[in-house]
Amino acid sequence: MPEKIANRDIDVFYHLAWSGSFDVNRIDEKLQMHNALWTVYAVRVASKVRCKRFIGAGSFVEKEIIVSVYAQ
Repeated sequence: MPEKIANRDIDVFYHLAWSGSFDVNRIDEKLQMHNALWTVYAVRVASKVRCKRFIGAGSFVEKEIIVSVYAQ
């Protein structure tokens, strides 16, 4: 994929894709590990095209941050 991106003046790379974020798929370890691997690939692509900022969003991480903030 980096070879297909000619522009190297990229400010932000958004990674918003995640399969199985609800229902029984949330506890499907194989699916969730696959998602994590694709996120690693996205970070690598962003790095190779010298993107300045990587933004990834996910409800699990958001929930953990909220729990952590309110636990203090």
